[in-house]
Amino acid sequence: MADAHENLTRHRRTLIEVTNALHKSREPWGLSIYETQSRLMALSDSVTSMVRLRGDALARLSGDSLRNARADLESFIGLDELTLSPQSSPWVTAFVDATITPPEAASKVLDVLTTLNTDTLVSAFETFSRSADGYGPSRPNGVAAWGAILQLFRDTKITLDLFEKEIFELPLAQITSKLAPGEANGIASSIAKITNSSYRQARRQALSFWIGSRPSPNELFVAVKKARDLSEAWRQSAKGGVFQKFRLIYWTSRKSISDSVSN
Repeated sequence: MADAHENLTRHRRTLIEVTNALHKSREPWGLSIYETQSRLMALSDSVTSMVRLRGDALARLSGDSLRNARADLESFIGLDELTLSPQSSPWVTAFVDATITPPEAASKVLDVLTTLNTDTLVSAFETFSRSADGYGPSRPNGVAAWGAILQLFRDTKITLDLFEKEIFELPLAQITSKLAPGEANGIASSIAKITNSSYRQARRQALSFWIGSRPSPNELFVAVKKARDLSEAWRQSAKGGVFQKFRLIYWTSRKSISDSVSN
């Protein structure tokens, strides 16, 4: 009895909805489906239309296809699809572009989004949180704020691909200033190598921690300047505003920061 009553209730609700949809006035003509059908039925036999079905469309027009098309049209109109607009539905763009996917594809998308929301983002947030807690920066309050921290990790990895970790023990602000003649390359850097003892000393200090082939004066200047900026960024992002220098010991392993960036 319970199932029968539930079915009866559902069918009654559907009937009411169909009846309401049938008599609802619709733009742009201000007529309901019922009124439109009534007027069409009232037309005399002398009324003609220029619309013609030809070729494949005519060959496919059977009694079953006509009934199915009519049912689809009634369902379409009943869902207010004729009055779709960006204000009435978020699906209007997809409808106009014919990109609305079948239920199976939509279900797969929903599954992916559910996994992203309940698993992937949660796991990523936990990884980022451990990284922030262990490496010094204060934990951001929202997802958007993680962008700056993640970028800090990325930039640090790039710098550690160029220098040994001890580069951060140097007075980078002073060295960057002394290496400034190298920014121009060419004649200016060549003259500085000969006449500027401060430039030569700063260059030797920076090169002592350089990894790989010898850089040009400009490449060295840019890399040291970036290391200086990173050092200041870590100093500003550290808890309590204090740069916890010895927490940077994790930089001894490039794999650690690579894992953080990859995760």
